[in-house]
Amino acid sequence: MADLYTTYAESLEEEVLSELAESFFGARKALDDKIDRLYELAGELRAREAGVLGKLSFLSYVLCWGELSEAFWTALDVESADEMRCVGDMRPQDWGEKRRALTGRARWTKYVAAAYGAASDAVREYLLGGVYVAPPEQADSGPGRKKLSVHYRQLVAMHAHVNAEIARVNKDLTPSGTLGYVKQFDVERTEKEKITGGGCGLGAGLDAGLCFRPVDFASLRLRAFSELPPLDKASGTIHDFCKARFDDHRAELTAIMDEIAG
Repeated sequence: MADLYTTYAESLEEEVLSELAESFFGARKALDDKIDRLYELAGELRAREAGVLGKLSFLSYVLCWGELSEAFWTALDVESADEMRCVGDMRPQDWGEKRRALTGRARWTKYVAAAYGAASDAVREYLLGGVYVAPPEQADSGPGRKKLSVHYRQLVAMHAHVNAEIARVNKDLTPSGTLGYVKQFDVERTEKEKITGGGCGLGAGLDAGLCFRPVDFASLRLRAFSELPPLDKASGTIHDFCKARFDDHRAELTAIMDEIAG
């Protein structure tokens, strides 16, 4: 009967320790995966920054850079406008189609409106995501399934969630606490440490060495663009701005439009 009890006790002990190990290491592995996924998605979003910068840079170019560009963002009441006056690589596709009109002012208004519309759409998709048809190779999508692209606000929320998980794991699943619980099953060692003092003072150092560090959002290296009003809401302001400013910069703006037209 004693042997049966011992066998049962040992079996129960193994099961408890197995579940404890699975809980401890499983939680840490899941958290590691979440952190890796956060940085992976941040890399995907960073890869799209060049497209946003290209469209903003073309808009700045159409606005003759400098003072005129600054006045444009002030007219639209856009905060952190310095982030919008970018000097990035203007790709050919950012130039759009050539604009024609009876007067130089009307032609410039069309260029500014078109460049602004493309830039505001790009910024909005960067911040809020854009719907796209998932390719067949994406495992979780069926044919023609629509998905939302990774975006800045998603990563802000994901970053907060990851750091909350880090705080929870560091608090609830400490290495010293887990090790102390395991030691309870080794009665002989526990009694010896009571006499010799072995194992004392190791908890704080062990926890500090193995705890997760909070993720610094700056380490994701993401630009925080200001949200821009859509073109249909900004068109009136753009029209009034171009009407008021064109004559003072006629020569420079005409040269820019001629260069775009090739």
